[in-house]
Amino acid sequence: MNIKNYIAIIILMNAVNCFASCGLENAKVIDVHQYFDGNIFVRFDKSTNCNCIEKTRLAFDSGDPTKQFIQSMVLLAFASNSNVTAYSSSTECSVHGNTAVLDYFRVLK
Repeated sequence: MNIKNYIAIIILMNAVNCFASCGLENAKVIDVHQYFDGNIFVRFDKSTNCNCIEKTRLAFDSGDPTKQFIQSMVLLAFASNSNVTAYSSSTECSVHGNTAVLDYFRVLK
């Protein structure tokens, strides 16, 4: 393996680590609510590893068309009591200054 391959592998590993900055795995959605400003807050039965005041929730803007799938999957997970994986791609607590943005959501069987 040459140096270019090693560099490519390092870049790829960093890209994966950068995407999933914080979140949780094998958790259940225990509460979903929409705030007056359109943000949807999803609360879990476990704490995230995000450096936010609100450790057990992530949030997203209901008006963001890229979040329609996440919105559907959150409601499905809540109704079915399924385990989920959820991540934020940012370490910032940009929603109301205390909650990380929900960017990745997966429902587990």
